[in-house]
Amino acid sequence: MRVPTRHSKRFDVWNIPPTKNKCNVPEFPLELPLRIIRAYEDYDDLTVMDCFMGGGSVGVASLQEGRNFIGMEIDKETFDYAYQRTRSYQSKLI
Repeated sequence: MRVPTRHSKRFDVWNIPPTKNKCNVPEFPLELPLRIIRAYEDYDDLTVMDCFMGGGSVGVASLQEGRNFIGMEIDKETFDYAYQRTRSYQSKLI
């Protein structure tokens, strides 16, 4: 991953506590994609794509940072969970 030089200090060692959810759906802490997306704040037209969407953390982080998001997930139950999670977050923004 190429990170703009002025943001390179943001990519040292990160201590991020794990996330627990109510479903048996893979999900990682929201702080992880938020940090990566924020490193690219200079790119106004950034669209974030997550090929293995899991619990939708990348989608929520993208919406939170005002970015477009494309997510893919092969498992229907997992996709439905991520879709509901991102939609509920999106309705909070409106």
